Amino acid sequence: MIPPIARVAGPGDADLVTSLLSQSYTELLRAAYPPAVLKLALPVLTTANLALLSSGTYYIASIDSVPAGCCGWTSARPSTGERVDGLAHIRHFATIPSAIGKGVGRALFNRCRHEAYLLGFKRLEILAPLNAEGFYTALGCRGIHQTTVSLSGGVAFPSIVMLRDLP
Repeated sequence: MIPPIARVAGPGDADLVTSLLSQSYTELLRAAYPPAVLKLALPVLTTANLALLSSGTYYIASIDSVPAGCCGWTSARPSTGERVDGLAHIRHFATIPSAIGKGVGRALFNRCRHEAYLLGFKRLEILAPLNAEGFYTALGCRGIHQTTVSLSGGVAFPSIVMLRDLP
């Protein structure tokens, strides 16, 4: 197996990113959220964000040339657009279930972490789904508190705010 390789995604990758998000979230979120929440949240969560795809800081990771995950980062908070000096935000992170444990998530996270650090950011903030706390903790993040993210359409999505000091 070739180690995961992450490339910059663009607007032309919207269908691929939507597919990766759907494969990941549909299966992996089931263990942490009731069906009623997922019924409302999945249509929002699994749609590629064109602004992220145009940012130059959103990536697709592949194993043996097969797309297996996606993730990006921004300087703006996901829901408010607020910017805090030195704080970057991990955005729309997903690994397909068959690639879990193969380094895809770590490769994507490290790419984002490294690039944010090189641009002068001091910390990463993640609005993590409830099932991802262990993954982010293994990457050196710490849970700060639980929150509820308001998705478009008024969907309330319980999450955990996590932080990671850089590098």
